[in-house]
Amino acid sequence: MWTGYEEALTRYGLEVCAVWCALGAADTCAVKLGEEYTRSVGGEPVRTQAELAAARELPPWLGDAAVHRSHQSALVRKDPDHYAARFPGVPADLPYGWPPSDRPRRAAGKPHRTCGPGGPQEQHRTDQRRIYNVVPTM
Repeated sequence: MWTGYEEALTRYGLEVCAVWCALGAADTCAVKLGEEYTRSVGGEPVRTQAELAAARELPPWLGDAAVHRSHQSALVRKDPDHYAARFPGVPADLPYGWPPSDRPRRAAGKPHRTCGPGGPQEQHRTDQRRIYNVVPTM
């Protein structure tokens, strides 16, 4: 699903961390995400979503209603009292949509950017709900 789009996945994780921090929680992941990206893929700092979009470095399933609906369904299944109201009309029994990637995995030392446009439990659940209520742009 994210294979070949490791930079976009890292950007998504960094956006989740930003929302987490905006809610007043302490972040323990953002630095690790950046370090892991650099270690495994190498290269420059992670670009913004707008930069990734301009460079055509976002996965093609991003924005696919069926994929997003399948993941919303999993949230409804996990906690119907909370998520059913947030995703009205989304049934709880849809199978996960995991589209295959259209790219190979990238590794450190290999080119990974195109040039330009071508190219603790209850508290944890509560905090997760806050994050998932945000509609990310990614």
